Amino acid sequence: EASAFAFCEALTEIDLPEGVQFLGRNAFERCGFASICIPDSVTEIGEACFSGDNYLVSLTLPDGLAELPPIALESCYSLMDFELPKGLKTIGAGALQAIFYLTHLTIPAGVTDIEQMNFLMMHGLEEVSVAEGSTSFTYDAENGLLMTADKARLLHCFFHLAPQKEIILPEGMKTIDPFAFHYDVTVEKIVLPEGAETIGLLAFG
Repeated sequence: EASAFAFCEALTEIDLPEGVQFLGRNAFERCGFASICIPDSVTEIGEACFSGDNYLVSLTLPDGLAELPPIALESCYSLMDFELPKGLKTIGAGALQAIFYLTHLTIPAGVTDIEQMNFLMMHGLEEVSVAEGSTSFTYDAENGLLMTADKARLLHCFFHLAPQKEIILPEGMKTIDPFAFHYDVTVEKIVLPEGAETIGLLAFG
């Protein structure tokens, strides 16, 4: 049910039983658990399912989960032990925003859609990659740029992983997502290609 474990602070760890198939909206919002293990039987989770859980350090999601809905893990500040499910196809808007202490992020090969407002305030990342075999996304480690495979859309610049004073965006890029270069304090010059069409909200804020 929605908000089933919200504001629950009596436990620090929970393993849900097999057979559970759906987690409702806000089900674990600000629940206070340090560790949550979701069984393989779960095939769907609701929006903001774990949002705002400042105590959550370890989260295991089933590899069969196809979608992270909007703001699913937003503001899980302490989350460190976490990997995106291997079967994931869609990452909703803001699902991964403000996960301060996550150190490693790999976009699974099957992900075909990543909505805007992800990756903002993920200051603890030490490594970003796209799994081998992905035909939808690519990561330019030299410049810290996460882009669609055709390089038509820039999702985010992880500037702290690849500080550059000058970035020349690739030919064919048409869209720069909101907050893509937000608080990039290292870059002094960014060159946009001819044909660029859309610059999102606070892209260079």
